[in-house]
Amino acid sequence: MADATVETRMDALRRRLLKAVKVDGIATYKELSEALNQNPTFVQQFVTKRSPKRLFDEQIETITQILDSREAPKAEPPSPDKEAETQLRSALLAFGVDAKLLPRAIAVIRSGFLTAGASQEQTPLDDQPPPASHPHGSEPSRSKSVQRTS
Repeated sequence: MADATVETRMDALRRRLLKAVKVDGIATYKELSEALNQNPTFVQQFVTKRSPKRLFDEQIETITQILDSREAPKAEPPSPDKEAETQLRSALLAFGVDAKLLPRAIAVIRSGFLTAGASQEQTPLDDQPPPASHPHGSEPSRSKSVQRTS
């Protein structure tokens, strides 16, 4: 029975590592392996090849501390408009963004575009300067066209 619990715990750790590296992009297998004083592929092999079958408690604690310090807080940051985020998700899916990568794409957009745009007001069209005008000739140029007879 204890082996099943350990295996379940290791599977949960593998899923968390996979998500942290591939989806959230908050760590790399190499840097986690180096934090454990192991070869650069140690954590990757643990996740993908299931070798070793389990990690020591100290190794699990080290990985957990690193991931906890880098993960976003559990509470979702306030968004400018929930409906706008729903529309953004729909648009990203329509443009072919993989559903698995959607949280990461939303986070990138939220960190760069939405926070910068939230502090700046969009100027109304009436406030824009008129377009530059270029004088045109009195008549458009006429080129001689070749008439075709049937």
